[in-house]
Amino acid sequence: MLVVGWRGGGSGMRRLLTTFILVALAVGVSLLLAQLPCAAWTEEEEMRISEHLPWGIPVSVSSAVQTTLSIMTAYIVSYSFETRCPEWAAYHVTPDYLEVPNREGKYKELHDHLGAKYDDFTNSGYDRGHLAPYKIAGGVREGVGLDCSSGYCDQVIFEVNYMTNIAPQHRRFNQGGGLWYDLEEDVRDWLDNETTDLWVIAGCIYLDGVHEAIGPGCDIWVPDAFFKIVAKDVGADEPVVLAFLFPHQEARLGKVEDFLVPVDLIEALTDYNFFPDFTEAESGWEAVSTALNWNNF
Repeated sequence: MLVVGWRGGGSGMRRLLTTFILVALAVGVSLLLAQLPCAAWTEEEEMRISEHLPWGIPVSVSSAVQTTLSIMTAYIVSYSFETRCPEWAAYHVTPDYLEVPNREGKYKELHDHLGAKYDDFTNSGYDRGHLAPYKIAGGVREGVGLDCSSGYCDQVIFEVNYMTNIAPQHRRFNQGGGLWYDLEEDVRDWLDNETTDLWVIAGCIYLDGVHEAIGPGCDIWVPDAFFKIVAKDVGADEPVVLAFLFPHQEARLGKVEDFLVPVDLIEALTDYNFFPDFTEAESGWEAVSTALNWNNF
């Protein structure tokens, strides 16, 4: 917040002009700092960014929405203060990371974070749906001194259960038999002896118009759709990618693979570039339907 104090007299026009200049400078500095996100990262955070987002942090083409980027151990999430939901969450997953304790007791508890509150979903009729799933919170986290393979890595599981990683989802979409649930299980199944690493970005989509909202203040937006981008071979000139765009269904219709689309479509609906380190010439694959890659996973 900019606070301007005045001492003495002077013309009203001079004050108005000076105020305008100060505000313009403050906005300019804010925009400049917004373009330099790495300046604030610690060495450990930079390591996590490199792990979960090897193609760079997604870039928004719209600066109108206030968001915050949280760098967790097992994932990275962009949380919107406008929708009070995560915009997207990105995570790297290996077979080792799938070794998690049963989700019961303290491991089932969700935690308030950055204004996102557990109680705000109560009696809403919606599940508290994870973007980065609980089942990727295990394994040995190299470089951060955490071994979750024993089932006692409380920090990683605690972070995955932050409410900033949670969006309202229909029960039949989120739970067993739902499209979101089934795709999470597919990702686990794709990790075998030939595919040892996958990278995922999952997120919410809001279409134009009025949105349903929940919570005591009716300020938690219910997404119209959800997306998930799954990538492998990210070091290649063209990574192998699947991009899913799911309508937020109350009752399941269709199979997971029926909802494969080009990456470009998801980027157009979210106003994000999810592969910023690829130039436009290098990312021609983003315009092609990822259904062509279904049998490569």
